[in-house]
Amino acid sequence: MKILGIDHGKNTGFGFIDGGKLTSYGRLVIDGESTGDKMLKFYSYIYDLVEICKPDIIVAEMPNHLRNAKTSRTLIGYYMIIHLIATMKGINIVEAHPTSLKKAITGNGGASKEDVAITVAKIHNIDVENILEHDYYKTGERRGLVKETYYDTSDAIALATYAKLKGEKKGK
Repeated sequence: MKILGIDHGKNTGFGFIDGGKLTSYGRLVIDGESTGDKMLKFYSYIYDLVEICKPDIIVAEMPNHLRNAKTSRTLIGYYMIIHLIATMKGINIVEAHPTSLKKAITGNGGASKEDVAITVAKIHNIDVENILEHDYYKTGERRGLVKETYYDTSDAIALATYAKLKGEKKGK
């Protein structure tokens, strides 16, 4: 079974499980001048990713807790592009609610992104730092310290793992 997890957003993470093993993962930065440019770039990235991975299942997180109208439109647009590509390619799509995802992965529906990343790293026997990306302060007293951590890749791996675990439970 080939499972592609996609954590969509400005920073889009992906995680690919093939035959029960995590085989590839990463983060794509979606930028552009206009919403249309961003949508086109996102479509192109996801289409190419699907062409390369040839998944049986694509897993996407259902958009919720949307902060503002512009962010909402973009995230829902990305979500619909994932659905469109899956439909065009005849690929099953699994939707994951954040609370259900966290509960399935960590046992706690209120787990932090860090807890999810640590658990996913343990499940797949990889160093958690390999699935996180950091932005560092570049000047001043804080130079070299972590300014922000990006969980897009670990979230995408968690999505793929969620579908894998769901499939294993169904099979029992």
